[in-house]
Amino acid sequence: MNKYIYEEAFRYFLNKIININIDWALTGSYRLYLENIHNFNPSDIDIITDNKGIELISSIFHKNINTEFKYSESNGIYSYFGQLQINNTTFDIMSDVKNRIEGEWVETPNLSNIEYIKFDNYEIPVLSLLSELELCNHLGLNQKKNQIEEIIKIKKYAQQSTINLALKDL
Repeated sequence: MNKYIYEEAFRYFLNKIININIDWALTGSYRLYLENIHNFNPSDIDIITDNKGIELISSIFHKNINTEFKYSESNGIYSYFGQLQINNTTFDIMSDVKNRIEGEWVETPNLSNIEYIKFDNYEIPVLSLLSELELCNHLGLNQKKNQIEEIIKIKKYAQQSTINLALKDL
C-alpha cells in the first residue's frame, strides 16, 4: 500500500465534502489505519452515509463514479452501494447497510455511534471501535477483530496513564 496515494485521495474527498451538511463516517481498514496502527493494509476507503449523503456524494463526484449506486449484496452485507475512483484509490460508499447475522438481515452500523479522529487539521467522523469490533465478530473476521481489541487495549492504557499523570500532579 502506498500510504501517500490513499492520503491524497482521502484529502481530496474531504476537501470536497467537509463544508457540506452530510452525515457520514469512515469505516473499515483505512479507518483503523488512521488510528496509527499501520499493520492494516487497506485496499480501499469505506464510507458509510445515509441516502441523502449518497445523493450529495454522487453529485459532487459524478466524474469519479466507477460503479453506479444501487442496492447490492456481497459477503454478508446488503446495502445501497457504489464506488468512486479518486487518484487510483477506490472509495466504497454505502448506505442502508445491513449485515447477515445468524441468518437475519440486521441494520448496522448506526451513524449516531461515531467517534472522531484527527487527519491533517480535520476531525474525521469514524465508526466507533466498539461498532467495528461488533461487526467483525458477526462477520467472522477474527484477525481484524483481534487487532481492534488490541487497539482498544492500547487506547484504554493510554487514557489510564494520562489520568494517573494528572492525578499525580494534584
